[in-house]
Amino acid sequence: GPAFAARGGAADIAVRNGTVVTTGNGTLLDLSNGSHTSFSASAVNLTGDIVSDASSTGSVFLTQRTTLTGRIDPVALTVDGTSTWNMTASSVLSSLTNAGTVAVAAPTGSPALSGSYKTLTTGSYVGNGGTIALNTFLGADASPTDRVIVDGGAASGTTGLKIANTAGTGAQTTGDGIPVVVTANGGTTTASAFHLAGPVQAGAYEYRLYRGGQGDANGWYLRSQLDPTDPGDPVGPSGSGSGNGGALAYRPGVSGYALTPLLNVDYGFSTLGKLHERVGDIYNLEKQQPGNRDGVWGRIGGQSLDANAGRFAADERTFFAQLGKDWTLDQTPNGGSTHAGVTATIGTSNASFTDLARADTPDLSTSTGSVQMHAQSLGGYWTKYLPDGTYFDSVGQVTHYGNRYRDSYGNEASQNGFGVALSQ
Repeated sequence: GPAFAARGGAADIAVRNGTVVTTGNGTLLDLSNGSHTSFSASAVNLTGDIVSDASSTGSVFLTQRTTLTGRIDPVALTVDGTSTWNMTASSVLSSLTNAGTVAVAAPTGSPALSGSYKTLTTGSYVGNGGTIALNTFLGADASPTDRVIVDGGAASGTTGLKIANTAGTGAQTTGDGIPVVVTANGGTTTASAFHLAGPVQAGAYEYRLYRGGQGDANGWYLRSQLDPTDPGDPVGPSGSGSGNGGALAYRPGVSGYALTPLLNVDYGFSTLGKLHERVGDIYNLEKQQPGNRDGVWGRIGGQSLDANAGRFAADERTFFAQLGKDWTLDQTPNGGSTHAGVTATIGTSNASFTDLARADTPDLSTSTGSVQMHAQSLGGYWTKYLPDGTYFDSVGQVTHYGNRYRDSYGNEASQNGFGVALSQ
């Protein structure tokens, strides 16, 4: 049977540190026959469901680092700032006061199906700086997700929603978005009741939390959309409305991933080493220095680049050092010559990125991250001079790029690749 049972009357149950609790049927606390029970747990780990029939009432208090793992249906629950309720199945509460953590267990079936997710229904809710952890398939509008349902009462205070992506690859939302908090039977939420506990990202997109939608002015939705530029259509955490008007919300790393290949190409051609970049006006030198002129040469270079691709922009600084070996293959009495050579180059580049669309969202920075690039190149060239000064110059170079990204949220990624540059 259950570990604790109340069958009519009033009961006050306290479970303290060191207590060993065993359930015979998976039920921790069973209230029935008009019982009125207060159950408090301090510094213990509890496993099992808490259930009550319609004639009974119960109040459960989790304090002093207590962990409860199980389903509740239905009692009033208070979680202090050190305690956690691990919700294993859909649950119903008469009220919930949360200063700690309510963590919904992972979906039990396919993450792409709504039936795999759970609901937490409460008559009223007060957040005292606590956290609710939900599982969401981050995709388009109405994607499946765990939900908090405020049924007939009010949600107030402040609570962080921690969203775990189950298997979504991200998508553009064009309507209300993904409902994570909904209201029923006249339930309401205050404008500051919920916020995201951390960045929510999937694929190329970042999801923001907005209050209000077409069907539920008090609901809270995830949308892959930035705040709208039209102040008459507020959809931010302190406003309401449908998902219209805002720019598509890309995750911070997108600007770096989009622009870095272009910066790599710019670096490759900057270090390619065409004729005059290698040796200056070699035709005049030919006339002044007859004879074999095999030799080794070197050059160093650097540049800054401000690139703006419309929404995304980059500020890059580049430095490289290049060594070359030159051979004179042939000389003619009338002043013509043929040359060939090889080059070896090492270089580095640092760039910072911005997403200018974020400027319209007050709590976001336009600075989205950076990349550090290290490159090693091998190349070769062939040059033919005619007596009248006309020349033909062919240059080729293969470059290995190592890019290391870091976005504004601290996420890091690395990338290795090769590039080929040709000039003729």
